[in-house]
Amino acid sequence: MCLVMTNTIGHKLFTFPFIHVPVPSAYLVYPFTFVLCDVVNEIYGNKRAKYMVWLSFVMSLLVMCVIRAVLLLPGHPYWVVKGNSWGFSSIDEYQNAFNAVFEINATIVMASMTAYLLGQFLDIFLYKKIRKLTGNRLLWLRTNVSTIVSQLVDTVVVSGIILFVGFRMDFSRGLEIMVASYSCKVIATILTTPVFYALIFFFRKEDKRLAFG
Repeated sequence: MCLVMTNTIGHKLFTFPFIHVPVPSAYLVYPFTFVLCDVVNEIYGNKRAKYMVWLSFVMSLLVMCVIRAVLLLPGHPYWVVKGNSWGFSSIDEYQNAFNAVFEINATIVMASMTAYLLGQFLDIFLYKKIRKLTGNRLLWLRTNVSTIVSQLVDTVVVSGIILFVGFRMDFSRGLEIMVASYSCKVIATILTTPVFYALIFFFRKEDKRLAFG
């Protein structure tokens, strides 16, 4: 669900408070994909975490295909609501608005999905390595380090492809967005650490409940 929402709403840029830099709205949701991946990795192991990543990837592509098909369907006159608050009065206006929201450039989809796979699999790999070194201690360390490092790769890949290949943005402006995006991810990673601990506690407690009936 987090990945699907990321690919659906993520292409809108909003102004980040206080520092006034453009940030993709995807980063309101996307960091939770790493939190959930680490939770599954911690509780059920890296194989189940990889399975979840591939499942998310396939389901996200399926949703993108359905959206693409719906965009091609002709609109019906009943779609137009008289006196609507948007000021639209024709099928073409409704269709243009619908396309503006849901039509996602192929370059963006390719960048997003490539970065997702690279970032998540790197996160799983680093989490496993750090866990071998720390054992059952320092949960916060392995989730934050693995996520922050893997999100750096994720940001470079997705922003590099979208900004410099897709939008053909100049380097300084693209770098500004890239730095701002990564900074938001790092902040989100740190802020979601309590969520990670809460989910770990819940699933471990649930496993014990199921084990003892």
